[in-house]
Amino acid sequence: MTNTFTPNTTPVYTLGEDDYIVQESSVGINLGVTPGGPALRSGATPITGGFTDDPLHILRSTPADANNMIEVECLDRQNNYNTAVTEAFDQGSIDVYGVRRDTSIKARLITDPLYVGGIVAQLLLQRQLLYRNTYTFKLGWKYIHFVGADGPGADH
Repeated sequence: MTNTFTPNTTPVYTLGEDDYIVQESSVGINLGVTPGGPALRSGATPITGGFTDDPLHILRSTPADANNMIEVECLDRQNNYNTAVTEAFDQGSIDVYGVRRDTSIKARLITDPLYVGGIVAQLLLQRQLLYRNTYTFKLGWKYIHFVGADGPGADH
């Protein structure tokens, strides 16, 4: 018997330029009307002061801020399910920036620290070192059920 899992990769929402909320800016404009907070990009008029801000902000941390040592706490099936710690580290990053570690990650469902725990620790380490971008944006109320993990499609 063979089981396969096919995840649903269809975007829940497809976001276009008019879906983002952009913070208004009234810098250098004196029209006698003060913008009342965020407004939709499609509503930009001279009365609202126009928009000078981008809807999507990307913040990239420096490599020096990334953790270069990860510890994963798991259970050891071969040792009566006692706690075992598996670690992964990037020696090149440690040589350049020194040891940077966070608290250990508890993964009690992993019961093979030698094989599975090592793979999980290495994957978490690579994610910490390589994926350092943070994306922020604002959406209107009609997207209140949006969860970042749903992966919005982009209409750009």
